[in-house]
Amino acid sequence: AKSSEKKEKQNAAKRKAAEKAAEKATRDAERGKRVGAAPSTIAGQVIRALRAGLTTRDAIVNFVQSSGCVAGKTDRSSIVTVLGKEAKMTNPRWTQLDQFYTEVGSDVDPARYAVRESPPPPPAQWIWPREGDMIQVEIQEQDGSNQTLALHKSGK
Repeated sequence: AKSSEKKEKQNAAKRKAAEKAAEKATRDAERGKRVGAAPSTIAGQVIRALRAGLTTRDAIVNFVQSSGCVAGKTDRSSIVTVLGKEAKMTNPRWTQLDQFYTEVGSDVDPARYAVRESPPPPPAQWIWPREGDMIQVEIQEQDGSNQTLALHKSGK
């Protein structure tokens, strides 16, 4: 029990130190802000993870791997490399203290990295078109009128 209490205290101290480092990096970033990362990159998903409240290396790695949004490798080694290299940047987007990470101030729109809900499924009576079927698309014009187009599935 004492061992787990000691570990919790150490982790709390590390989190606090990471927050202080993030505050310092935020002040430094105000002098020359660094552009954020695209959501389809590991760095972009790390930012989403941090904004979702994840602060440990394992939680961030799991988030990035399960996001399905990264165009490229998402093995643990690649993600940890991105996490670790950020500290060497002139204006880092996050700071690291051992296994804890904290986002620093940025000029990136937070909504760009917001965790979005999946769209609702189609109605139960929905029938998926087959190859060669004609499909109809209804378009609402800016004036409020609707226009229906019949298209071949290939887009013709």
